[in-house]
Amino acid sequence: MFGCCATISIPRSHQEWKFGPAGEAGVLLEYENDNSTYQILQICNKKVLVSKHVRFDKSDFPSSKNSPSPNTFRVTRDGEVIDLGKADEACSAVTVDVVDEAHTAKVVQAESVDEICSADLGHNLEGNSRRVDEIPLPLESDYEPHESITNSRPTQIRVFGPRNPTIICGDIDQGNILTYSRRPKAPCTRSDDVPKPFRSSLKGPSSNEWSKEIEKELTSMVDLNVWDVMELKPDYKLVITTWVFQIKTNHLKEVTEHKAQLCAQGLSQTPGVDLGKTYSPMGRLNSLRCLIFHSGSNGIEFHQVDINSAFLNAPLDNTAFLSIPQGLEIDNRRFCLCLKKAIYGLKQAPLAWYDCLKAWLCPDVSIIKAELNSEFKIKDIGLADLILGIKVTHCLGHVSLDQGHFIESLLKLYGMGLCKTVATPLLPNTHLILDTEQEKVKFEKLGVNYCSAIGSMNYLSIGTRPDLSHAVSSLSQFLEKPGFLHWQAFLHILRYLKGTPNVGLVYYGGGPTSVEAYSNADWGNCPETQRSITGYLATFGGNLVLCKTRKQPSVSILTAEVEYKALCDLVSELLWLRQWCHEWKLLDSSSMIPIHEHKQGCINTINEDCNVNNKEMKHVDIQLHFVKEVVKSGAFKLTFFPAHCMLADFLTKSIARPLLVRSLYSLGVISLGVRGSVEKSHQNQFDLQPATPILTKHHNHLS
Repeated sequence: MFGCCATISIPRSHQEWKFGPAGEAGVLLEYENDNSTYQILQICNKKVLVSKHVRFDKSDFPSSKNSPSPNTFRVTRDGEVIDLGKADEACSAVTVDVVDEAHTAKVVQAESVDEICSADLGHNLEGNSRRVDEIPLPLESDYEPHESITNSRPTQIRVFGPRNPTIICGDIDQGNILTYSRRPKAPCTRSDDVPKPFRSSLKGPSSNEWSKEIEKELTSMVDLNVWDVMELKPDYKLVITTWVFQIKTNHLKEVTEHKAQLCAQGLSQTPGVDLGKTYSPMGRLNSLRCLIFHSGSNGIEFHQVDINSAFLNAPLDNTAFLSIPQGLEIDNRRFCLCLKKAIYGLKQAPLAWYDCLKAWLCPDVSIIKAELNSEFKIKDIGLADLILGIKVTHCLGHVSLDQGHFIESLLKLYGMGLCKTVATPLLPNTHLILDTEQEKVKFEKLGVNYCSAIGSMNYLSIGTRPDLSHAVSSLSQFLEKPGFLHWQAFLHILRYLKGTPNVGLVYYGGGPTSVEAYSNADWGNCPETQRSITGYLATFGGNLVLCKTRKQPSVSILTAEVEYKALCDLVSELLWLRQWCHEWKLLDSSSMIPIHEHKQGCINTINEDCNVNNKEMKHVDIQLHFVKEVVKSGAFKLTFFPAHCMLADFLTKSIARPLLVRSLYSLGVISLGVRGSVEKSHQNQFDLQPATPILTKHHNHLS
């Protein structure tokens, strides 16, 4: 029992954050107070704590392990540990044995926990209060043979691998965790030229640019009076700072600017102390698409403005204290920064900026620009070109959106630039299931960050590529336990994108400004859970503005129940779209939005005053009555639409290319030219060759 691993429970009131560690690792030393409490030696700081809330692992004794840990090194020296202060900081956790040249190097295991912790580490551990993993590790070449080195028993020192260890919460498959040893092998979206730590920005070929950006950022904060320097007091809770570096590029991958931002680590904030309200309204891509359609259909120019250091202009309602950042020549042991305005990273910064900006809004765009420029420093970009990674192209009679540059970067990132193309995102009638353990192990050896890959694909699907919605939704169901089968499906989507890189959304003007919606559901689509898939979309003047695919949260007994749930989700979104159109005076208040449904029984049940409180329908009573109430109010009208013509069919299942192309063509998802203009075609059909991108839809063919 003595010497076994122990975990000291941390009370919830003392935990740093909601998902923070609930315990501290240690080693049992002895009992106290009639065996009611225990003395535990903390591994992280070598302190002895007394607690009765302890859990023990009697199968794990750190002092009696036979095999060396990959994160330990042993230094043999007579009576003391070699000073680690002179070692190279670039070394990682390794195993080093320093012995006399006359003897053969060999690893000797320390016999007790006391020997592990009894080494006098001097100022390296205690004086500077540094973490063990921050101590530079020695190289064998850094030492010369010492006359006092003998065959005495070595002292073992533990060195933890990552400086910021990964906190893992929940029932997550370990194979999906990007461990410390696998990180160098994993693909990364960050450019190699972007420095991560602050010291790296002052070295390398781009050090001059980064130094100028750091000075520019600090100067702007001083000019905007973001903080006041105050004397540090013991009761001040400081928010930690960090530097974030970024290289901004346009859609042609040309570098536009280097940017360095001083950010606060919001996770170190405490609600009620330096944190108040945090909720801030934010825009959605659905709203952006509606605005672009409205501007394109009415010949209104769509301008874009970038406010320099936006958050630095927003005053804070509550007081927050900031630690002295790197690059600011102020003694961090005596002084701190009292924030007067928000900075990036604070949890309340978006709300502060929203309240600040709301006071300057007015109807005229020229007045907005003038007023903004008088109050803030802005960069007038003019006509919108690149918004949130989406390329906007203004042409005569239409506006197009695409993410071709992002697709090219994905293909390059995953080494699929020269791959063969396929016809559809997934093969028709594909149903993904959990992979076998052997295939999971095979996938783990790839060292790929599956969550990051699916997240990149998801941004494409919600931005300009609705044809990927079902495929991405299917792959997203295996984020916790991915396998090699799911990775192959992801590569299949990349092959599809290789053949359709210039496909995007086109919004035409001159047509009717009416809203139509399509609802569809696939009963029991998931073979693992037997849950159904909901898919719906809405068009504004024949142009796609709303699209979504999701797995339903519960199993449905009836096919009608599946349709009710899909209609309930769609009606909730349409209520927002209808309100938005009324605010912009695009729809008459008395106009009805048609909802196309292919289940006659579902339509009849909602339109007719029949008794639905029977045994079969009682469990869907709330969804059904919500839809019935909204339909009876006159806001929406359910109409029958044949199943073989349903435009939302590709959102719920994998379908063949002819059906997919027909739906996309009707929604304005077509191939764009080099500059984003619509390619002209002499036929109203798509080329169905797998290697050929989706072809065109001429704007004259749209009513």
